[in-house]
Amino acid sequence: MEAYFAFTDECGIYQKTRSRKFNEGNPFYVRSTVIISLPDFLTLQKGMDDIKISFGLQPNIEIKWAHFGSALKGNYSKIPHRLTPEQLKDYFERVLSLLADLKSATVYYTLTDNNVIGQVDETALIKMHLQNAYQRVQSTVLEKDGFAIVVADNLNDKTKALKEAAYAMTLAGDYVQYTNIKKGLYVDFSDQCHGLQVADICAGVFTASVKYKSVPEKEKHKYACGCELFFNYAYKNTRHSFYHAPFFEVYKYGVKEVPNGAGESIAKAMAKSIENKLFEDLMRELHEMDDE
Repeated sequence: MEAYFAFTDECGIYQKTRSRKFNEGNPFYVRSTVIISLPDFLTLQKGMDDIKISFGLQPNIEIKWAHFGSALKGNYSKIPHRLTPEQLKDYFERVLSLLADLKSATVYYTLTDNNVIGQVDETALIKMHLQNAYQRVQSTVLEKDGFAIVVADNLNDKTKALKEAAYAMTLAGDYVQYTNIKKGLYVDFSDQCHGLQVADICAGVFTASVKYKSVPEKEKHKYACGCELFFNYAYKNTRHSFYHAPFFEVYKYGVKEVPNGAGESIAKAMAKSIENKLFEDLMRELHEMDDE
């Protein structure tokens, strides 16, 4: 039985009571879950350390997706490095390219459209995201006769409630029996965990892509870098079904709105774009094989 990790992190903000101004500034809440085997995680960990060293940084320096926006504004007061926006983009490209080369690595995305969802309690919503993630982790590792530990970033005041909820869910099950996941939720600090740092980047570029698809043309430049990073690199690891080969299915398998209907149209649009990219890659590979 092979060991797996499932690292899950969030991007965006959600709160139960929201104003129009809040939703304009925080249109989406997104969670990514990176599922990866232990051997591939060790490769990822060493690779990320080497990339950081190449930028003159110590391996223990955390580089978050949010640092890109701060660097664009020249605001380095809360950033533990001085990488320029161009250097940060290069770093993200290299990390996502490294992730794409790892055979076991797959990423599941859940999103909530703050303009659509009703007044759901914050902890309840995060639990819904985690429950969706747990279901996909269970399905993924079960197929490979593996066993997974789910690792989340420290959410401060919500951590205790979520750990208890996750333990109860995995102990009792819902319509899924979590036989291949460690009961409960392991909490780590992102500055000490390469897997959480990758989940942060994946959630960030996915969120940027969702925003890019949602805003008017004149505002798309704000999210162009993240969208480019996602559709050049991160999409390759998106969890999907290939039951109807040569066509890929991503909606529900790799991208899902939470709760049902709270962002269905944008989730399906993202899933379709990812499916098209995966299909293009497959056709290119087949043509290259024919040319050999």
